[in-house]
Amino acid sequence: MGNIKNGKFVYKNEDGMKKMQEFYDKTLASLDVPYTEDYFDTSFGKTHCLLVGDPEKPRICTIHGGNGITTLNLKLFLPLLEEYCIIAPDVIGMPGKTLDAVIESMGGKGDPVWRKFFDIMMSSYKMEMRPPREYKKMEMISFKAPLLIIASENDIFFPAGRYTKETVVMTGAPEIGNSTSEERRAYIKERYPCISDCDMCGLCKVFRGKDAETAYKDYIDGNKSFLEVSAYYK
Repeated sequence: MGNIKNGKFVYKNEDGMKKMQEFYDKTLASLDVPYTEDYFDTSFGKTHCLLVGDPEKPRICTIHGGNGITTLNLKLFLPLLEEYCIIAPDVIGMPGKTLDAVIESMGGKGDPVWRKFFDIMMSSYKMEMRPPREYKKMEMISFKAPLLIIASENDIFFPAGRYTKETVVMTGAPEIGNSTSEERRAYIKERYPCISDCDMCGLCKVFRGKDAETAYKDYIDGNKSFLEVSAYYK
């Protein structure tokens, strides 16, 4: 533990190291997958590494992000274990079980101004540490901007099979020429439902104090197209 004294130790103290390693072991066990672990000598120092899954399968390497941790990163890639064995190193200088050293270049060249900035930011700034949450349909009802989703058949985060036109966008507005006023009214009600919570919804503000049916009256009555009415409220 000599690295604690000379400033190269990853953790602030041994108690911090113990807590992180306990978290590491607990989250690794929760994955419920076969694994082996070992340390390997690298040009930057001794590195802890996991070999997860069937070692007879083709091997791929996953590397967690900055200030991330291998066990949480592995959770994202568990579907790959059906076809691959995963090599997962604990990056030097980051949380995990690689402890011997940190990469000196990660600290820059010792710029005292930047060091002062980071000291102040980390000690006084209220950083949002929670991951982004999933938004409910009602919260996104007034979102009208174009949305690009890039999906791939073999992408474990955005598999193409889960994204169809129906799941990404709502069905287009009925054309005036081949729909009735009741069909158009039903479409407006479905697309802009009132949830009785103006602060969360925001539709009343978008429609300048009107409810959706009133705002789209010209469309429902067949006087203007859906796009023409929508353009007025942009």
